[in-house]
Amino acid sequence: MRRVWIWNALIRAILAIALQLLVFNNLYLGTVLNPTIYVYIIIFLPLETPFLLLILLGFILGFIEDMALGTWGLHMMAATLIAYTRWRLIKVLEPRDGYEAGIQPKLYDFGWGPYLTYSLTSVFLFSIFLYLVESLGTIGLWRIIFMALMNTTVVVFLIVVFEIMRKKSNRGNG
Repeated sequence: MRRVWIWNALIRAILAIALQLLVFNNLYLGTVLNPTIYVYIIIFLPLETPFLLLILLGFILGFIEDMALGTWGLHMMAATLIAYTRWRLIKVLEPRDGYEAGIQPKLYDFGWGPYLTYSLTSVFLFSIFLYLVESLGTIGLWRIIFMALMNTTVVVFLIVVFEIMRKKSNRGNG
């Protein structure tokens, strides 16, 4: 069973990176928006994913994005931060009786409320950190917050659409 989720996660990671590199990095939506869909990989791995693997994965995914964009460490720092804070955020959202074994932070496992809270918080934290470090104080805080909110809205919308489509395709196969 463990091999199955590892292969599924690897396939999703490759697809997300390919989408990021081939589509979203080449999509011009003004200077305000650059959807960072690859964070989906980090925030939606199974809850049992080892902490060091999360950190390493965040580092590698950020590194790949940095190499593609020539940003030299910005995405690496932000993705590693999300990997590092992921378990704390999940712990904060944990129900009183804990999570069921094998649960993933997915829409139909968490439910709408916790899912949206987790997704929005994770992607916003990633975005705000990325834009703060990227600007190094050269643009105003309100513009950084606006850019982070725009990125968060678009990325979480795409993630929710993906989750709904994934659930429908799984229902058709089963």
